[in-house]
Amino acid sequence: MQLVFVTNTLVTLFLLLLILGSYILLFIHQRDYYSKSEVEQIQYVNHQAEDSLTTLLEQMPVGVIKLDLSSGEVEWFNPYAELILTNEVGEIDVALIQTIIKASVGNPGSYATLGEIRYSVHMDKVSGVLYFFDVSGEYEATVELVTSRPVIGIVSVDNYDDLEDETSESDISHINSFVANFVSEFAGKHAMFSRRVSMDRFYLFTDYTVLEGLMNDKFSVIDAFREEAKQRQLPLTLSMGFSYGDGNHDEIGKVALLNLNLAEVRGGDQVVVKENDETKNPVYLVVDLLPQSNVHGLVRAL
Repeated sequence: MQLVFVTNTLVTLFLLLLILGSYILLFIHQRDYYSKSEVEQIQYVNHQAEDSLTTLLEQMPVGVIKLDLSSGEVEWFNPYAELILTNEVGEIDVALIQTIIKASVGNPGSYATLGEIRYSVHMDKVSGVLYFFDVSGEYEATVELVTSRPVIGIVSVDNYDDLEDETSESDISHINSFVANFVSEFAGKHAMFSRRVSMDRFYLFTDYTVLEGLMNDKFSVIDAFREEAKQRQLPLTLSMGFSYGDGNHDEIGKVALLNLNLAEVRGGDQVVVKENDETKNPVYLVVDLLPQSNVHGLVRAL
């Protein structure tokens, strides 16, 4: 009887140990399983993110080039970069890439025009990745905004008052016609709106594209008027003040008037141009009246 009891006790203990061991093994297995499952999930998410990034880089309209920072050689590029950097024979233009790389290193905010498209080029020096962003639309909009800025010009006839005091009314009438026709032809030639506000003063309205053209031409109209007046034996010249900007027309007009006054104070027969911005300096277009030269000089205020 006692032997049977001992035997049952041992069996019970053995079963308990077996059950306990089973729980321990189950716990270890589940721990390893969940640990492995968590790692796999992280790996899966990372893999999905990498795939998504790769797909994005391949499909988005941005050129991406991966460079070896030590050698400078191209390691990888997305299809869009391949599209814009492929030469006529279907090969990647390595020389063009190197040129763009040098430009981006020297100037992080550089631009590159490839074909008819303008790109903003950015170099990530840490990762060695070169990005091309198509900014053609933005660039064109900026250019259009700049070139379409309003311009107001004021034209004054120098020495007119003195001439009026010394000339008969009939001669003054002819002089007025000459001046009016000259300014009208000048305005019409450059598609400017003009308005005569007094016998010796005119207002001109245009945009920056026209003003830029006049400045590039160094306002040759000043020379032309002086020569025509000289042929008529008239001691007349022109002074002009121009202003432009993004502000209201009233402010632009006030700056144009100040510029005209400055041109007259400086002796007349010249043009002063200044943007409607206190931080900007005026540009003087004056005439070199030395015998050996009769060309305009462009001088910026210091």
